[in-house]
Amino acid sequence: MLVGRGSLTFRTYKVTGKNATPTAESVAEKLASFRFNGLGSADEGTASGWIAPEHLFDGEFDANTMMRGHYMCFALRIDSRRVPGSLLAAHVAMEEKAWKEANGTDTIPGAKRRELKRQIKQKLLEETPPNQKAFGVFWRVKSKKLFFQSTSKGSNQELMELFERTFDLNLEPQLPSLLAHESAEENGRISALGDATPLRLNTNEKKLVAVGG
Repeated sequence: MLVGRGSLTFRTYKVTGKNATPTAESVAEKLASFRFNGLGSADEGTASGWIAPEHLFDGEFDANTMMRGHYMCFALRIDSRRVPGSLLAAHVAMEEKAWKEANGTDTIPGAKRRELKRQIKQKLLEETPPNQKAFGVFWRVKSKKLFFQSTSKGSNQELMELFERTFDLNLEPQLPSLLAHESAEENGRISALGDATPLRLNTNEKKLVAVGG
């Protein structure tokens, strides 16, 4: 399975909004409507969408296979393609030099320079494969909890925006303080939370002693 492999780091969210506990079949249907379609062969920029959990090209949104225990498992795929500025500049410089030599001149018209640059960039984009990334999504629907396999600001922003468009639901980031408050509330320990203090994990600290020379 593509998601949930290797060393895992997560951001935790609470799912909010009307009908925040949809059926597995409804989730699968909506994911399919916003499936990953990718970048064109010469497109520059970023494209995102949902994929099923098995691999980068998995577009089979089947509720039964995506349901793993209490979780709906799928992934957010984000592809990006850009031509590095230094690479483009180097190719343009070589083409401009060749054009000047072929035309016996030391200058090149602005319109021709822009045309060469546009043609070279298009060619380089066609030769540049996109950067492909996929991030696991683990949605415990009945508990209204969602875990996202990335702490990157950009990918988390993309997750929240696409999730809202797909399900008409919102994702609220769950910070440690909010999680602690929720746990204390569930266990009737709100009063104890007020007396909480930071836990020092390093109990073998050594004191530094200044020695005069």
